[in-house]
Formats: sequence, C-alpha cells, structure tokens
Amino acid sequence: MPFITVQLGQCGNQLGTAFFNSLMNDTFGKDGSSQTSLDQYQKDLLDRFFIRNEAKGGKSSYTPRSVLIDMESKVILQSLATARQCSHWQYSNKQYFSQKAGSGNNWAHGYCVHGKECDAAIDDLIRTQVEDCDRFDGFLCLMSLAGGTGSGLGTYVTEMLRDVYPKAFILNEVVAPYQSGEVIVQSYNSLLSLAHLYQHADGLIIVENDPVQQICAKRLGLKHVSFTHINKVISHQMSHFLAPATSTSGSRNFLGDFVQQLYAHPSYRLSSLLSIPMIADANIQYSTFQWESTVKTLRQMLIAKAHMEEGINWGMKVRPASDYNRSVANALVLRGKGAASVPIDSLNEGAMYPKWLPANQRLQVYTNSRPFSGYEKSASLLTNSQISIDTIDKLVLKAWNMFTSKAYVHQYEKHGLTSEDFLDCFTILESVICDYQRLSIT
Repeated sequence: MPFITVQLGQCGNQLGTAFFNSLMNDTFGKDGSSQTSLDQYQKDLLDRFFIRNEAKGGKSSYTPRSVLIDMESKVILQSLATARQCSHWQYSNKQYFSQKAGSGNNWAHGYCVHGKECDAAIDDLIRTQVEDCDRFDGFLCLMSLAGGTGSGLGTYVTEMLRDVYPKAFILNEVVAPYQSGEVIVQSYNSLLSLAHLYQHADGLIIVENDPVQQICAKRLGLKHVSFTHINKVISHQMSHFLAPATSTSGSRNFLGDFVQQLYAHPSYRLSSLLSIPMIADANIQYSTFQWESTVKTLRQMLIAKAHMEEGINWGMKVRPASDYNRSVANALVLRGKGAASVPIDSLNEGAMYPKWLPANQRLQVYTNSRPFSGYEKSASLLTNSQISIDTIDKLVLKAWNMFTSKAYVHQYEKHGLTSEDFLDCFTILESVICDYQRLSIT
C-alpha cells in the first residue's frame, strides 16, 4: 500500500534521495540493468514507493511518491540532478517547494514564520501526491533535529498533516545531531522539535549521527566519512525495513500495520532502527552469513543498546538488576533464503518487555526469501525501547543549561516563541524520559 515520503530541509532531501536510490538498487541491481519482466516483489516495491510513467522506447521510468520541501533551492536542485543520473527513476519538477531564504538554523523561524507563510502551497503539493494513490497508507517524514527548516518547518508540516489527514499514519524519521555540535543552538531546535512531534506523529525513528559515523568508519572501513556516506547507511537501513515483506499470518509490512503495533501506547513513541550485517560492498562476496549468528548478534545489540556489531557488550544479560535495554515493542524484518523458518524466540523473551504488555504484542516478524542488496541473509529491527533515551536526556540537559542562562533565547522570542513555550517542551520531554526509564522497574 503506497505512502508519501515528505523530505524536509537539507538533511531530509539528501536522505530521501539516497533512500529512493537504495530501493531502486535493490529492485534492479546496482548496475541499473533493466529486466523485460518484473517479479512480484519488484512490482510490490515499485507500487509502494513510485509512480510508473509511460514507457518511452520500451523502458519505463518511475517517479517517487514524495514531496521535497526546503526554504532554499540549492539542495533540492542537487537532489533533482542526482536523480536524473539514475537509470530508472527521477523526481518531477512539480513535486517540490522552495523559496530563496532559509531559516537561519532557528526552529522558531521555520515554524512560526515559514510555516504560516507556506502552508497553503505545501498542502496543495502534498494533496496532489495523495490523490495519485489508489490506496493511501500515510506519511513518512524525513528531517533533521538540528537546523531551522528541517526541524522548525518540518514540525509545522507534521502538525498540518495531522490536522488535514487526522486518520492517516504519520511516522517521522528524525536525525539527531552530533553530540560534539553542528549548530550552536541545536539543543534548542531538538528540544522544540521532539516535544511537538511527540504530540502529533504516531511514531518517531531516532537516527543518531554519532553511531552511524562509527558504522561507516569501523564496519565499512571508510577513512573520511561524509554526509553522503552517512545518508547511504541510513537509507540502507530504511529501505531494508520498509521494502515488501510478509508476516507468518500473511499480513504485509505496510506502514500502518507496524505503526499500530509498535506505537500502540501513547506514552511510548520513540524507536531506533538496527540492521545487520553492515559490510563494505567489496567484502560482501567473501562473507558467510548464518541465521543463528545473525539473530544472536541482533539480540545482543538490542539488549546492550549497541547500534552495530562492532564493540558489543557481550557481558550484558537479561536478568534482574541488570541495566539491559527494555523494549515496549519490536518489529523484525528478515530477508534471505530460509527467513520464514528462522527461530526468533530469543527476541521475544518476556523479561525484555514490560509485564503489562500482552505477549502477542511484543514482537512482529516479517520475512522475504529474496536477498536484499547483495546480502545473502540480513535482518533489521525497529525497536520501541530505551535505546535513544540517553541521547535525548543529554540534549534536554544541554538545552536546559542554555535556557537557564538565557543564551540565544531572544533569537527565538523575536519570531513569536515565549519562555513558557520552552518550559512546556521541557516538561513534555522530561515526562517522556521518565516513562522510558520507568520501564526498568516495571
């Protein structure tokens, strides 16, 4: 079932372009070779994420079901140019919105100023995409927490989507900044975004730049890691989880299905995405993959709050008084030969979940026997758990220290934000942090 991807700001547009490229690489191969006929998996994937254009010269092309939004046109034009270089897909010139002035890394400027000025045009653009869907599953919003347009305007657009499409599923994938700092007011922007999104999105996937950087350096062997590399890793994880797969009951991994399962409790909307294996392309052909070791490693990553196979704390155990990661719910996708028969009981252990959660709501498993993007066997886990709470706690603390010193608050107040707005956001996130921490004692 199709859904619309909303690419917001520089980060969201670059990530969205990498995401669609990853999907097409899996569908047709990284060499871009065409096929005379498509199998069912390819048809399902293309229908979910793309609109098929009339064939020219016997070769069909595809346009993503997406909207590109930024206040400056530079990144959008780069995304359009990047897509034009791809063999099978490209953006349409009618599916983006941009202006000439950015948001100056100020959440309030993006939310209070650009949001109100541009909401009608953005609404029309999104509505056109929705009307192109025979069936509509919801929205996937891609954005950064650090800047002004992605975070501020991205938050405003999410709230607008909730108002205009009250029954649609809304999932936001948000990229948290480096802890060392990208923007001096990134803690403010992150605080305001997360607090508002928590009240309007069905679920949030938190992507942390620091561990993704480590994946690039330690697992992929890259000496000089760029945002292009980081976006490639994130998009691989996204496409692995979102590409077509089926549960044992026959249900599909449609956006709405796993959103309802993962974020059923309104107090718990945070999630993280883990993928295994992550290997440099040149080394895949020399690697051996076994389901038993794959599931074992993924489980240890989950309970030890590790984002990759490298440096896992194998001493972490699921036992009383242990500081292991507690989950509210998990969704697992397995891809490769024999995926449907893989034992997954170790990921469904009762002690990993709160006692109040029914056993049949802990873990949803989807499989597909088709190998993904060159990996003979692979797995991804979208986990609603405590894994990102430490990072959010640090962001809130940094924002609080700045706020109590009145640092840069005037830059937000001049666009209409008040001290009470900040305090409301602190209250919301402190409550979220406490709810997740309380899982350790339930």
